[in-house]
Formats: sequence, structure tokens, C-alpha cells
Amino acid sequence: MTRISKIFSVVLIVLFSLLLMWPLLEPEIKLLKPLENTENRALAEKPEFDVNRLDPFPTAYEQYYNDHFPFRNHLARSYAWLDFFLFNKNLYPDRAIVGGDNVLFPIKLSLNHFLGKDLMSAQRLDSLRIELERRKDFLAVRGIPFIIVIAPEKFSVLPDALPDFVVAPDSNKADQFARLTRELRIPLVDLRPYMDSLQRTDEEPFYYKNDTHWNPYGAFMAYRRIMQAAQRFYPQLPVLSLDDFTLQRNRHIGGNMVDLIAMTPYLDEELTTLTPRFKPRATPISKSPYEAPPFFQQMHLFFNGYEMASDTLPSVMVVRDSFTQNLLPYMSQSFGRSVFIWDGWHMGLNAPIVEKENPDLYMLILLESFADNLVKYSGE
Repeated sequence: MTRISKIFSVVLIVLFSLLLMWPLLEPEIKLLKPLENTENRALAEKPEFDVNRLDPFPTAYEQYYNDHFPFRNHLARSYAWLDFFLFNKNLYPDRAIVGGDNVLFPIKLSLNHFLGKDLMSAQRLDSLRIELERRKDFLAVRGIPFIIVIAPEKFSVLPDALPDFVVAPDSNKADQFARLTRELRIPLVDLRPYMDSLQRTDEEPFYYKNDTHWNPYGAFMAYRRIMQAAQRFYPQLPVLSLDDFTLQRNRHIGGNMVDLIAMTPYLDEELTTLTPRFKPRATPISKSPYEAPPFFQQMHLFFNGYEMASDTLPSVMVVRDSFTQNLLPYMSQSFGRSVFIWDGWHMGLNAPIVEKENPDLYMLILLESFADNLVKYSGE
């Protein structure tokens, strides 16, 4: 063996040894930038060694090590990238559907709802009827108009982007909810057919490709329809138009769907944002006057409020979920005082806040797949 061959063999052995040791050294040397885990589950905790309970320890430690292996997130993302871009496959087919133009659709809750697999039973519909009547009567006694808004899932607005195996049924839970609401003569803004029809003629997408929510442009379209319903009670309410904004195209990275399939930051999209040409009249209320319920500790999400100085416009109280987040910049400019309550998807009446606020208008804005949450968390 020549001298060069010996040196090469030694170097190869050293490099191979370092490669084997790298996972053990990485927590200390930190050569790779840490990547946040995006799995929607709790990772296994390190088990305590107990000489009296040796049998379960190897399995428990293996689960812990598999979850905390130093290169785990890097390898998962690399594997996801290869599957997605080279083989046109989704590494997590149980989490997301990849539609046309790589539009990502959520599976958990949303798919079963869209396919009509979570229809409400007769008993639940009766409970929902009682709850809606209770809320209607509570607000009517106080002279507060009541409007319900159904926010569409991505499935309902982008059906043409869905794979052929996803076919809409004749009826789903949101249809049941809409029929019941109309029977009770509660004003309803069902945004599903409206936004579906509008999206077919508008070149600007209403929803993020890589997220479950509507984007700022889609939220503005929803805002315009919601305000039409509000103006039936208060015609003096001002409504913003696209002329009030400068539309800009920006690159948007991330989204809750790309996190789910370990494709952050490999998927991005062109996004239309709306920059106001006007000076906002409403200012945020800096401190919440209400305490979040014990099951929902995120105070910055529980309460959002806006107020206009010396304004005689009507006030509104909105019980909402995350879909209303992109509505806040628009709706806050149309009311003298606007209060938005996110109670952790419970969609409760929040009677004490109604009593305190005494709004001129009360809205419930809920995602279509959460149509029965009004009784789901009430104990029926």
C-alpha cells in the first residue's frame, strides 16, 4: 500500500467515525440550524430509568430518541421535498390533499364535512334549534339585530382544483345549519355559493394555496357581502371598496398547510395584498376589558376591539374564529365601535359581554365545518 493510499484510508476512517459520532455531538456543536417541529402532536418525553421497571424502558427510550434525533426535522423536510417535487407525492397523505396547481386542502375535519360524513343527527338538530332560538330571543328582547355568517371551507370555493375522487354530496352539515337558520328567520349570510360564483369570474385567488384560510383579497370580498347584510339594518354604514386600496403582488412563504406536510419553506405563492390609501379612522383598543375563559388563555386572540373617536356610527359585536382575522382591518373601519370575541371555537353567545357592550348589531361568523359547535360545547 502506497503512502497516499494509507493517508486516504486514515482520512476515510476518521471521516466515517466523525459521521457516526455527529448525531451525538450535534447538540453541543450545533453545525446545523435547528428546525422547528411542525407535527401536530406532542413529542415523546425522555423516560426515567427505573431499575424496578426495566421492561418498558427500551421501547420508551427508542420512541424518545426517534422524536428527538438531532437531524430528524432536516431529514423529514428533505424527504418531503424529494417526494413532492420529484415524484409528485405528498409525504403526509393523511393530512393534506394536493389539488390542481399544487393547492393544498386540509383533511382533518374539513374533508369529512365537505363529503357529508358528519351530518347532524335529529337529536343534535333539535338541540341546535333550541340554542338558536334562545340566542335569537335573548338578543330580540334587547333590540339587537342578529346576523349569522357561514364562512366557506376551501373545498367549497375551489372545487375545480380538487382531485376527481373528492366529490361534493347533495347535503352536508353546513346545509343542515343553513336550512335551520332560515326556518327560524334568523338573517343568514351563507358565503359559500356567493364566493364560489365570484371566484369563477375573478382572476385573483380568494384563498391561500398553502393555508386553510382565505387571503386578504378573499376576506375583502367576504367583507363586502357581510356589510350588505348589515346595511339592511343600518343603511348609513360606510363600506370600503377596492378603490380605497392599492393592490400589490407579494411573495408569501409558509402557511398552516405547508407546516403540516413538512414543506416549510419550500412552497411559496404570489399573494395580492391591500394597502389602504386612507388614514384608518378606527384605532385598536389596547387592553381587553374582558377576561378570557379558562379554556382559552390566548388573550390577544380572545379580544380584539376598535373604536372611532367622536363617531355616531352603529357598534357591532362579533363572535368569531380564525377566519375573521383577515376581516378585522376592513370591518373595523365600518363601525363606530367593533368588538371581536374568539372563544376557542366554542361559538358561545357570550351573554355577559353582550350585556356590557349592548351593541347595535350582533354577528356570529363561523366556519362551515364548525356549524354545530354552538351545541357541541354547551352540553346539549
